[in-house]
Amino acid sequence: MEMENTKNKPHRSEKILGFLDYLQATQRLKFWKPHPNRSKVVKYICLSAVSCDMDSVISTLAVAYYRYRTKQSTFDHYVPMLNMRRRDFAANKEVDQLLRKWNIDEARHLLFRDDFKIEILMQCRFILVNHHDSCFNNLVVEFYDHRPFRFSEAPLPRDCQCDLSILPMHSCAGMITALYKKASMESNIVFELLHTALLMANSNFVMVPPNTLGDVPDFRMLKHLETLIRDKAMEPEERANAYQKTTDSVSKSGVLSLPEIIRRKFKLLQTSNGKVMRDVLFTSFPMALSTLVTFSQAPQVIDTFGKEQAADFILMLSTTPGTEVYGPRPVYQLGLLPMDGLQDRNSRRLFEHIVVNLNLSVDPMLKLKPFSKCDFMHGAFYNLGKLDNTVPDVLHLVERILYHWAEKCRCVTVADKKKPCF
Repeated sequence: MEMENTKNKPHRSEKILGFLDYLQATQRLKFWKPHPNRSKVVKYICLSAVSCDMDSVISTLAVAYYRYRTKQSTFDHYVPMLNMRRRDFAANKEVDQLLRKWNIDEARHLLFRDDFKIEILMQCRFILVNHHDSCFNNLVVEFYDHRPFRFSEAPLPRDCQCDLSILPMHSCAGMITALYKKASMESNIVFELLHTALLMANSNFVMVPPNTLGDVPDFRMLKHLETLIRDKAMEPEERANAYQKTTDSVSKSGVLSLPEIIRRKFKLLQTSNGKVMRDVLFTSFPMALSTLVTFSQAPQVIDTFGKEQAADFILMLSTTPGTEVYGPRPVYQLGLLPMDGLQDRNSRRLFEHIVVNLNLSVDPMLKLKPFSKCDFMHGAFYNLGKLDNTVPDVLHLVERILYHWAEKCRCVTVADKKKPCF
């Protein structure tokens, strides 16, 4: 029987920790076990997207620290968690390099999803960062997602919170910067991390006409951070140098193995036709797909990756090799792989739905040209005839295609004249 405690006992320390000390203190969660005599204690996990790209990771760390600094009760404990296995983090070169620059070490400061048993996680509450769909959806109390058109898909509790006043943004880092700005909260390391994440997520804004930059919310947040860090906004050349220095850090960190290459940047997308759910693993990397399919170990590596993420399909994008001095690398090859070999009717329908809509897309226009004589894992492979589409452009298109999947899509059912679904 629970004992009623008439006195609110404070947390063991009411001292406000700095960012690094806070991250180190969150490691205590690995040893936490629910106790009936401490029923007032609530553990909140700020959970990143499964891609664990720079935008997701930095935003997750920043949200957790923000919630820790602004919490209303000493019984509320907020910790960040990266939604990936600890052993896979080594492949995340860009993020690892950035965190190490600010003395954030994987072993001492970071928590990963495989650090905990599911029984412990089910005793926590969740704040989703840079996504809104999770196996813990019924435990979610808040979420941050910069893609508003997807909000209606989220099967989240009715009282789940989302601060719409910090939208629209192109990146999650932009949202979190706005959160810090509203609260007038300061942390130099957090500001530096958010600045880099904003710069990278927006590819240094090179695709935005200079005369419209002031209208871009992410750019306004970037300048706000620069003013806080340096007392004035950076010059365009300084910003370009900072962007290039970050992109160069990956190439200088050593050669990646094939499993590391295909895991570098990925997102897990979900879709439903009203009857069944399907998971699509979206990944991009600077290696030609026409080269990848010639590797003898490629089928096993891809199959393992797909099974680890419980994916039904893998959509792979190949970006042009070389530096990113003049902006983000364009996508020039695309491949769609069914993990079940198209044995299922619904899978066949979804496969055709994706292929038809990619081919018929006008905005953006891809001008897909099939690979000749390529029979690799029952997939469909294409060269892009239009080389001005970036990974975010194609990702946004794929998200729209998945959003419009229906049991009786006209793109699939009308055989004589294929039409896009939107």
